[in-house]
Amino acid sequence: MLIVNTGVLPLPPETAAGAEYHIYYLANHLANHGVEVHLISDVRSENAFHPRVKVYNFRFRHPPLRRFTGWLLTHAIGGFHSFIKYLEVVHGVESDIIHIHGRLTARLISKFKLRKPVVYTLHDQSPFTGAFRGLERLVRMMAYLTQEYRTVRRVDHVIAVSRRVYRELVEWMKIPEERVSRIPNGVDKEFFKPSKTKKPYVLFVGRLTKRKGVDVLLRSFAGIANTFREVRLIIVGEGEEKERLIELTKRLGIHNRVAFLMNIPRHMLQRLYADASIFVLPSRGEGLPLSLLEAMASGCAVVATKVSGVVDVVKHGYTGLLVELDNMEQLAQALEQLLSDPNLRKKLSINARKLVENEYSWNRVAKKTIEVYKKVLEGVQK
Repeated sequence: MLIVNTGVLPLPPETAAGAEYHIYYLANHLANHGVEVHLISDVRSENAFHPRVKVYNFRFRHPPLRRFTGWLLTHAIGGFHSFIKYLEVVHGVESDIIHIHGRLTARLISKFKLRKPVVYTLHDQSPFTGAFRGLERLVRMMAYLTQEYRTVRRVDHVIAVSRRVYRELVEWMKIPEERVSRIPNGVDKEFFKPSKTKKPYVLFVGRLTKRKGVDVLLRSFAGIANTFREVRLIIVGEGEEKERLIELTKRLGIHNRVAFLMNIPRHMLQRLYADASIFVLPSRGEGLPLSLLEAMASGCAVVATKVSGVVDVVKHGYTGLLVELDNMEQLAQALEQLLSDPNLRKKLSINARKLVENEYSWNRVAKKTIEVYKKVLEGVQK
């Protein structure tokens, strides 16, 4: 098995990075199941991997991700580096299947797959259904049409991380159902656990981009801040919107109630999740966000918008609360409801933890992925 990383961030990532964490955990858990894994990636520490994972490392200097231009450069440069490393090692690697992730890397490899079956994981919904805006929407649409849209037509099998992505592939792109599988992201349920006592703060974790909707969260929090004076809002992440969001807290008069933290080490993030009473994901578009699964595993009562993969795991009133996209009033009401009702918070957090334990372990994800590999190989051998 040859897995090719996106090239965007090194493994294991130090920041909120859904696709990269997916690859990191998948490689290790495939190895746990006896699969010999060859991994092409920019890697920080090879000691972080299972002994059965053979790493083919490449390093490059990552542009800052604080602005959208940095995001574009990193995807382009990193994807190209990943592809070049693939060309260097593919002939010397004994693998039955190539499993690729990312945009540019996947597109290039799918054009030169060298008679080996190729599986491609699509991590994001299309920009046509996500609420992207302005230049970002235009760039994402162009990237999708020139890269993902073409890649899924050339590979042997596509893995979708959410029901929405699956439907887009089958209904809109007309990919035959037998060539598409839905396998969600997983969560490390042994690492992310609830603490015995929760603290009075609301948590957000993710990239600070327009897509994540943190501006809506700040306005909603401002609406309930005077009612719940002991509650703080903690925002973890970096991105091009950070300075605007900090300025917004000042205009809303809540700057002394909101803490912005840079990307922090994994063990510190674990503690923040474990102690948080509420986790909010006000995104305008998602695949299946790992931050949401990590928060649910950590026993947070979650509030999230009704987008793509979120609705696969958050059942309103049972494992969390769902609100409409960009609806500040609904989000404020959901926060007020949870902050006023500790019994509801406890009910949602218990149900959420049970769900991720039963349905979203990396062990389960690895087993389903192995089933896909077997199906693809059987199809090739016929």
